[in-house]
Amino acid sequence: MIELNKKFRAYLVDSEKMVDIVAYLLCYGLEIKDKPQQHGLCRMLSYIIQTLSAEPAFGAKLSLPVRVPIPSKWAAPGSAADFMITSIYSMVATTSGALTSLYPAFIIALSNVAPYFKNLSVVASNRLVQLFKSFSNPRFLLSDESHPRLLFFMLEVFNSVIFYHLSDNPNLVYAIITTHKTFQELGTFTLARGLSEIRRVELAREERAERDKKPNTKQEVDLEAGNVQAEKARMLQNESSAAIAIREVAELSGEDAGEVESAEHTELLSRLSSPENTVQSSEKARGKMRERSSVSLDATSSTEQLANTGIGRNGFVPSQEWVTSWQQGLPLDTVMLVISELLPKIQGLQAGIQKANNAGVIVDFLGNVSLVDVLPPVPALHPRRFLWSDASVVWLTSLIWGEIYVHGMAPLGIWNSTNVRLFLVKHTHSQPRQITDTMSTVVGGLFSPSRQRSELP
Repeated sequence: MIELNKKFRAYLVDSEKMVDIVAYLLCYGLEIKDKPQQHGLCRMLSYIIQTLSAEPAFGAKLSLPVRVPIPSKWAAPGSAADFMITSIYSMVATTSGALTSLYPAFIIALSNVAPYFKNLSVVASNRLVQLFKSFSNPRFLLSDESHPRLLFFMLEVFNSVIFYHLSDNPNLVYAIITTHKTFQELGTFTLARGLSEIRRVELAREERAERDKKPNTKQEVDLEAGNVQAEKARMLQNESSAAIAIREVAELSGEDAGEVESAEHTELLSRLSSPENTVQSSEKARGKMRERSSVSLDATSSTEQLANTGIGRNGFVPSQEWVTSWQQGLPLDTVMLVISELLPKIQGLQAGIQKANNAGVIVDFLGNVSLVDVLPPVPALHPRRFLWSDASVVWLTSLIWGEIYVHGMAPLGIWNSTNVRLFLVKHTHSQPRQITDTMSTVVGGLFSPSRQRSELP
């Protein structure tokens, strides 16, 4: 109905219940995300959300609160936009890669509605940055040919927020600046650097495994023996270590802040194993945009050998030419421009304020900042609506008939105790199939032009 009936789609996005419907769709997706037999419906939900996100009225309503009751395990503070961001993050981070094919639809939906984000909460802002950091992880980037486009869409999310509502989203801007090292490394990313980072992580994992195999230390032996003093000393040590880690994150001290990662982001990294975006920039903006590294397209033999050691999936082997093809097209300039303008000012603020109110002062500062004279002209909006292909039409036909067949074989179904079986009819015509053809087949020609003409007086 949403795809075929434009009047119904317009009524739906203009309705006051639009936010509630989206909340129900996302809650149902969260409920079935861990059930492989329901992943077909989860795919349909992602297509519906992407289709709705292309409507301007849909994005405008995301600033409203969610009025329907949300289970506490999925509830998120803030508006419908906050709930949408945290829900998509959960579907990506907690499914162990089972929904990888749905990532583009979800991330494109975020890119479509990003120009309408206002007053994003701290949780939602961190979720967006964690998604970006996970998609920019070298192992994820180099494992599949289609993964860099997810990074492209996430950068579009940040760019839209910067262009349209920079001062209305201080929490997200603060999170972006905190992660400045990731953006800077992405601007000079090469195949050799990515492979060396993957190798470094593997060696660190092996070292941790070796340490775990070693005998318990004296402190651990005392604890197992019931030594209260040893337990107290261990707790004090853990508390001091946690306090030091929190201070390092809040201080944004150069490279150290970029290296601190939350436990949730580490878990997401372990689970994850287009229109032109060119805008005319001012002279000042061009001077502050990052310099892209000029790397040789001729990869060394050692790099090629490392790339062939199973990094890619399904036989995909990354090359430096492939890395250069997408790395040079990433829309990093706007984000790097904001970082170059605001990072020195924030570091100056940190030098003159107390650590107790550090974050509050910085957020207040970012809530009043304006970079109109620095940023390039605001680009026009080009939302991406879901486009039905032959493969998606075949998938939809199989899904609908599968559901009909399963319900029909139920104890009270119309096909119970019969010899009815599903079979496939191959079409000989080579013309691309449309979504209307699929719906016409399923409902017995209800939408076919011949039937509509015969019903006319």
